[in-house]
Amino acid sequence: MGFLFLVTQSELQRATNKIDGNTKKIDSNEKNIKALKDDLQRLKGTLSNFATTEELGKNFRSLQNEWREDLQDALKKISAEQKDFRDSISKIGELEEKISTLPANSDFVGLQSKLNIFQTTLEKQRTDFDGRLKTLETRPAPTIPIVPPVSPASNLEGRIVALESERQNLLNQLAQYQNFFGQIQRNFDALNKKIEAQQKIIADFDALNKKIEAQQKIIADFDALNKKIETQQKIIAEYDALNKKIEAQQKIIADFDARIKNLERKISTPTPPPIIPLTIRDFQIQKKNSVLFDNAANFEKSLAVIENLSGITSFLENAPVDKKESFNRIIKVYRQNLGKFIEKIRRKKFDADNFSEEVSEKFFDVLKKYFLAAIPVAIYRGRKENPKFYKDFLAKINEYLAACHVYSELVEPKKPITSNQIELMNIVKKDTSLRGEDKIIDEVEQLPYLLDYLSEGGDVERYCSEGKLILFKFSEGKK
Repeated sequence: MGFLFLVTQSELQRATNKIDGNTKKIDSNEKNIKALKDDLQRLKGTLSNFATTEELGKNFRSLQNEWREDLQDALKKISAEQKDFRDSISKIGELEEKISTLPANSDFVGLQSKLNIFQTTLEKQRTDFDGRLKTLETRPAPTIPIVPPVSPASNLEGRIVALESERQNLLNQLAQYQNFFGQIQRNFDALNKKIEAQQKIIADFDALNKKIEAQQKIIADFDALNKKIETQQKIIAEYDALNKKIEAQQKIIADFDARIKNLERKISTPTPPPIIPLTIRDFQIQKKNSVLFDNAANFEKSLAVIENLSGITSFLENAPVDKKESFNRIIKVYRQNLGKFIEKIRRKKFDADNFSEEVSEKFFDVLKKYFLAAIPVAIYRGRKENPKFYKDFLAKINEYLAACHVYSELVEPKKPITSNQIELMNIVKKDTSLRGEDKIIDEVEQLPYLLDYLSEGGDVERYCSEGKLILFKFSEGKK
């Protein structure tokens, strides 16, 4: 809206400048008429000097030609002024269209009504002005009158009177135009003042609206801050309540601790029983009355049993670092070779009669080489270093072997060796000078581990992983 007012004011100023230019041009025409009148006066003063009618007619025709040229120039200038005047009227029409697009209110309705009246007046003046211009343009050129030689001065004076009458008419028209254009200027000035007042009102309204928006923003910020404060106060209240509960609990705990200390003073703390190191008996695993790989129908179920090492690996997760690393390496190698065994067994086709014997043999080969050859001996030799760890670890090992239907034969030290034990054990002899110690078992490092299978005839037979022991041998030369 503000931009439209600025454009309208600029166009009004241009229309005013046009009117001023027209006024200057009419002033110039008035000066030309005055100069023409002066020439007529000078001519009137010199008529007495003309001797003959021929000379008078010659001079009159020359003067008449000059008047005709001046009149043509005046008509051209008036025509140009007519075009400028029409341009002004057109500009006023454009202003009326732009003002009609402004919001409807009492001020603009009044301005538009005045502008309509003003335009009607301009149209009427323009119509009158056009009629007068057409009258001047269509006026026939004056003819040279046949002046009797006896009275040239009286005819010339009549012509001068006619010219003065025409000049007076032009002056009257000029006065009318000046009044008309002055009224236009006054109307434009009044319209411009009202537009400026309206612009000021709009500017004041915009400023007031901005202040209201700023105040609303301040109120919104204040409300948001107030909500934050309320939330913080609620949190502080909850914190205080929680702090009181903690203080009450701390008081209860302090009282409880004091009572415990009093009880500790009265009751002596019992000494925990010592952890007894492992013995070879702890490695014994009882035999089951079934065979692991009894037939092909239970093959996948048996494979799931031997692959389940979760009890051992879970236990090692919380083991000491050095123990965890060494035993995890053994388990990893065993698992890898166990996987290769399973792949080969699944690809191979077995005779039903030989299934149990062949599969049990291949599984027990992997178990002996990568599991039994390393873990039981390591547990036995480290049993005194960390009794609790090795005792718990052996329990997990025995649990896995028992699930795989692996069992052990008990061989104890300080007892004579039997023929059955000789077949199951890897024997290292130790010389002794005492005859009574001959063939007495000094120490057992590993028990023999066995796995049953079904032979081709359906009998239960077994594969064996030899144990290790040290056997006394009497030697007379030893002391």
